[in-house]
Amino acid sequence: MSSTVVGWSSVQPHSSNVGYQQPFDQNGYGYGQQDVGVKVRIINLISAVRTLMRIPLIGLNLVVIVYELVLGG
Repeated sequence: MSSTVVGWSSVQPHSSNVGYQQPFDQNGYGYGQQDVGVKVRIINLISAVRTLMRIPLIGLNLVVIVYELVLGG
């Protein structure tokens, strides 16, 4: 009897090769070390802030454009 797991689940399917599964790296995206440099952390922070602020910046730009069009500033 074979079963298929679709989606995210914390329950592991029972199989005959349970002891042979390799653990995955939970340290991050490709970083094999715990000690990443300050430069890498700053670059990751800047990238995260740029991604996070993209949507509010689009909204703010739209508000300014409409304001300029309506009031002719």
